[in-house]
Amino acid sequence: MKIKLLGFTVFLLIILLVVGCAGIHTENTAKYDVFPFRNPSYQDREFSDVGMRFTNAFAAACARHSLDVTIVMNDQFDSSKNTNVQDALAYAMDSGADSIIYGYVTKWENKPTLLTSERDFAGLSIFVRSVESGEIVFSSEIQAHGIRYSRHGSGISQLGLDYTGARVNLVQSLSTEMAEKFLGM
Repeated sequence: MKIKLLGFTVFLLIILLVVGCAGIHTENTAKYDVFPFRNPSYQDREFSDVGMRFTNAFAAACARHSLDVTIVMNDQFDSSKNTNVQDALAYAMDSGADSIIYGYVTKWENKPTLLTSERDFAGLSIFVRSVESGEIVFSSEIQAHGIRYSRHGSGISQLGLDYTGARVNLVQSLSTEMAEKFLGM
């Protein structure tokens, strides 16, 4: 009887420990200034709206995970030129941000077919710097080929290939993937 009671007591303590730990909520309280990602270019042609599309999608994906992100939009910083890191750090210091995020759309190949006008290849590279030290605390590049499909949903690709699922916007998909990588998910 004492063994059963001891076992039950240990079981209850473990339950209380798990429930207690589940109540501990650690939040990232850092503030991030996101500067417009650089537009891609190919053979002296700049794809003018692509960088901001990725910037907006990345910031939205971060915000969905409760990160305090602010997109910096002014004449000094835009997606038609590289982000001047020293100017961005000074701006972020004045705005009270803890880190800056900037990046580049490294690849953007548009290969429309008769069946689809989806982007065929894209790449995204981001850098996160501490405002206090100026050091890079995170950097990553990801790329995606072809039309992307989610693992959820149903349907068949217009190309007749073995892809199934709902079609995913490549900008949204890559930006979300990058945000999740940044967040360690």
